[in-house]
Order: sequence, then structure tokens, then C-alpha cells
Amino acid sequence: MILGFFKERRTTAVIRKFKETQIITVVMTASCQSVFPGRHNLSPATRATLTAVNVIVACSNIISNMFLVFALRRTKQLKKVACQFILYLCISDLCVGFLLQPLVSVLLTFFVSETDKECSIELTGQALSFIFPQISGVMIMIISLDRFLHMRFLNRYSTIMTHRRAMLLVILNISLSAIITTCSVILSVYYRFFWFNVVLVSVDTLVVLLIYLFYTFTFQSVHRHTEMLRKRTQNNSIKMESQKKIHYLDLTLAKTMVFILTSLTICYTPYFIVGLVWSYWKYYARVETSAFLDGLLWWCFILVYLNSTLNAVIFSFRNKSVRHVLYYFIQRRECISDQGDGRPSSTTEM
Repeated sequence: MILGFFKERRTTAVIRKFKETQIITVVMTASCQSVFPGRHNLSPATRATLTAVNVIVACSNIISNMFLVFALRRTKQLKKVACQFILYLCISDLCVGFLLQPLVSVLLTFFVSETDKECSIELTGQALSFIFPQISGVMIMIISLDRFLHMRFLNRYSTIMTHRRAMLLVILNISLSAIITTCSVILSVYYRFFWFNVVLVSVDTLVVLLIYLFYTFTFQSVHRHTEMLRKRTQNNSIKMESQKKIHYLDLTLAKTMVFILTSLTICYTPYFIVGLVWSYWKYYARVETSAFLDGLLWWCFILVYLNSTLNAVIFSFRNKSVRHVLYYFIQRRECISDQGDGRPSSTTEM
């Protein structure tokens, strides 16, 4: 009897939670309060330009990140923890190019007026636009932390950053991004997104600024010390020279992270500023935003998507082994084109 009573209460609680979820879903679909700015305020020429630029950025994003993943596997660098972090960053950026950017192009092209079908697509796009850029941003912070530990604790780095701890950081990153995405969707429906955006932008800006300044200061001090060691060991034995060279090559990825952090700051800062102003007018003042502000926010979205391409491009050109793979494919394509034109290639001339 007691067991049946508890089973009945558990069933009632499950039904109540299911009905609450249905009510939240109906409210989200009916209110249609997504973070995407109004497309009906934009002119057809502006929408066409945004769509074309978005498609170009998406194609470059997919090509550059897929090539980087292939090159890392081809050069057998995925055994390193730092390269595994880069792999997860590429996967997140590929999701931006494969899922988020095509959906943005569909919104800009086919759904201009407000309908129920458009609302569901907007909320889906809002979830994708928060989770994948957030994962990419936090992954860059994790790579910076990994390189900082490598610079400061070179002898104990392998014991500090193990593969298990690296996977734990990736799982925590995905979980945190999923929580932030869920909160953004729910709070935007109930007109509480402005304060959520204030907290999120403040925390993200402070963390990125502190990591950028702290990381660059640490890199400059370690790099200066490394240059002094190089000058002192120029006339030493071959063994000392090889040790010096290995240490210098290890700083290459650390220097690459300075460029990555700079790119992240440049691409995300306009989005933070414009998005904060736009969310104030829409969710706090509840005033119809202007066409200029809507268009400016759309261009900030494109700039955020461009950062996914820049990450792969910077990593590719800063990695010597990846550059060799790229040069190999370029030379092979030139040889194939020369043979197709009937001209002898450079190898046959030799």
C-alpha cells in the first residue's frame, strides 16, 4: 500500500513536469523572442549581401578546419594533448560551418516575416549560436592554459596535464556551454535576457582580458629567457644545441596562442558591445530596434563566424608540419595541371 502510494506520487510528479515542459514550449513558440534581430527591417540588398558573405565564410570555415584535422592526423600529432585540444576546437568550429551558418542563411533568405515555423527555426538557431561559439571560446582558453602550464612547468608538464584531465576539461566545457545555452533560450522568452547578457558579457570579457594579459606577459618573459639561452649555447656541444632547438620549437605553439587570443578579442568585442546595446532596447526597454542596429548586429554575427576560420588558418600556417602538407598538395596539383596541359613537369625535366 505504501509502495503504491509512492508510485502514484512519482507518476503524478512526472506528469506535472511534462505539462510544465509543454507550457514552456508553447510559450517559447508563441512569443518568438529569439536573439536574432529583425530581418524585416533589412533591405533586400542587405539581406542578399549578408547571405553571400555568410556562405563564403561558411565554405572557408569548413575547408580550413577539415584540412587542419586531416593534416594533424597525417602528421601524427594527435598524440600530444595540445593537438587534441586543437582537434576539439576544429570540431566545434566545423559545427558552426555545417549547422549554424546554413541555418542563418535560410533565415536571411526564406523567412523574413514572423510565422510560427520561423520562430522554431529562430530558437534552434539561438541554441546553436550560443553553444558552439561558447565551446570554441572556452576551448581557446583551455589551450592557453595548457600552453601556460607547459611554459611554467616544463619538467612536470606531462604529469600535470594528462590525457584524462584533458578529456575532463573538454567534458566540463561542453556541459558549461549547454547550461549557458539553455538559460539564454529560456530567459530570452521571458524578457530577462538583458541581465543574463550583461552577466555573460562581463564575465567573458573579464576572463578573456585577464588571460590575454597574463598569457602575453608570461610568454614574453619565457621567450626572453629562451633567447638568452640560445645566445649562450650557440658555441656549445651538439647535445646542448639540440636541447635548445627543441625548447625553441615548443614555444612556437605558445606564440601561436598570442595570435589566436588577439583574433578572438578582435572578432568578439564588436559582438559583445552591439549585442549588449541591442538586448537593452529589445528586452529591457522593449522598444523596436532600428534597421541600422539590426544590420550592425548581423554583421557582428558574421565576424564571430569568421573567427572559426581564422583559428584554423592561424594554426595551419604556424605549424611547420601542417605547412609541409599544404605545400605538398599545392605542388601535386601543379604537377597534375601541368600534365593535363601537356607540359612536362619539373620532375620529368630533371
